[in-house]
Amino acid sequence: MKNYTSTTPEFNDTITIAEETDPGHADVINAAPKQLLENTLVLKSEVSTLNENIKNTGLFGNEEEGGAEGAQGRIDIMQNDINALKVPEISEQNTRENIESRESYNILFGKIKKWFSDLKSGAFAGIANNCTTTEEGSVLDARQGKILQEEMEEMRGEVNGAVDQLKKSVADGKALIASAITSKGVSTAASASFATMANNIKGISTTPIVSNYSTSPGDASFNRTLFTADKYGYVSIYTYAYTGSGSATCRVRINGTIQSNGVHAISAGSVVSVEGTNNGSYTRTMYSVVYVRV
Repeated sequence: MKNYTSTTPEFNDTITIAEETDPGHADVINAAPKQLLENTLVLKSEVSTLNENIKNTGLFGNEEEGGAEGAQGRIDIMQNDINALKVPEISEQNTRENIESRESYNILFGKIKKWFSDLKSGAFAGIANNCTTTEEGSVLDARQGKILQEEMEEMRGEVNGAVDQLKKSVADGKALIASAITSKGVSTAASASFATMANNIKGISTTPIVSNYSTSPGDASFNRTLFTADKYGYVSIYTYAYTGSGSATCRVRINGTIQSNGVHAISAGSVVSVEGTNNGSYTRTMYSVVYVRV
């Protein structure tokens, strides 16, 4: 706070008081006490002038009649009344309240002191109507709030659009992965979590199924199912029959169809079986079937 005085005070029979809607700026709060001080200075000047006039005119008698002393006594009383208008001590009010008409100086200035005590640095800061000012102690104009809000809304729309696109991309990717895992024999839903998909990938079997068999002379005929393919892959088939002094046959079927020796593509669910005869003292049959999943 700083001292204030007026070299050219003007008397005014009204003062301006703050209202609840007024900004808490020093100019608003100081308007009333400034006018009161100027009124006091004007009154003091007029009393001093009156005091001199009384001395010069002998309004209350002359010196022979003791009039001068009587006049001085009256002036002293008036001076005491003026001094009583001064605020000897200001007690700050507990809460911020508006000033009221006909309040004593103690109450009036106590309220003003409370307002000044509660003022923060922002009350005396410069106002910037932009977002580029870097001057320390400046405050942002409220009009910038609308501008910032509109920019935030626009940015929120862009972010939401990007998030939606990302979600769709992830969902499409999961569907492709789930389809690939399922094609390998492990059923996986497109809505499955990444952890479930990872476990299902680990469950994809890459170990080939190998079926080898060799008969002894005189063994009876045979017909057996070797396996059912759980996913797409390839089957390598090799069969051999040595007739000797008897009869011997060996055939591999896929879904009931006899297959030649070699490599054959096989789909999930295909049934691979083998059949043959081995009748005779020196006959022998054997086969080797290798199933490799892809």
